[in-house]
Amino acid sequence: MSGRYSSYLRVAVEVILMVAAYYGYSITKNLIHPAPYAEAFKNAWSVVSLERALGIFREYDLQRWLLEEGRGVVLFFNWVYTMGFWPAMAITAAVFFVKDRATYYKFRSIMLVSFVLGVVIFAIFPLAPPRFLGYLGFVDTIQLLGPGQYSSGSELISYNRYAAMPSMHFAWAFLTSMAWASTRYFWARVAAFVYQTLMAGAVVITGNHYFVDVIVAVPVIMAAYYIYEVLLSPSRRNSTGGMVYTKV
Repeated sequence: MSGRYSSYLRVAVEVILMVAAYYGYSITKNLIHPAPYAEAFKNAWSVVSLERALGIFREYDLQRWLLEEGRGVVLFFNWVYTMGFWPAMAITAAVFFVKDRATYYKFRSIMLVSFVLGVVIFAIFPLAPPRFLGYLGFVDTIQLLGPGQYSSGSELISYNRYAAMPSMHFAWAFLTSMAWASTRYFWARVAAFVYQTLMAGAVVITGNHYFVDVIVAVPVIMAAYYIYEVLLSPSRRNSTGGMVYTKV
């Protein structure tokens, strides 16, 4: 019985940790720019100008072409964007929490570190996503084609409308893929590659992110991984006389 209560307590701690992280995100999103609207659109124009200079401002062309030639493809990517984020991460977390607790704690910790890094960037550099740039022709494909439950559900929670860079959708899809790729199963590694590739496409096609948002997500995850290895990993704590880690 004590073992069961211990498991329930661990789950409760994880849930409380995630809720606390989200609460922290909610109260810090306007910390530097109390009214980030103007700054977010100014930064959006800077990103567009940068991509044009680099010759990679093709998000609108891609979105328009798919809407004209393959709306079914757009709807598919809408579902990837919605169901491939929290549901996919929740399933991954549950599997690793049950099957490989050490891997779960590792990637959960990296995710939280990346979350902190992301929140700092969001606060310093608010950025309006492409779907807000209607004057450039962008549309919100999820509002246009669905799924409707995602659009209606998003209105019930507090979120940062100007948190386009980095794309945490892609960052955490990349991190989730790293977790699955760390297993010994070939199918999991293939699925991980496909999943992160689809999410990279989804965040752009839906009008939620620029190409550079996807690019910036990678060093954010790498920085979070490095911070974990240097400061938070069990082997590091053991080598410095910290708490001994026990896999459960």
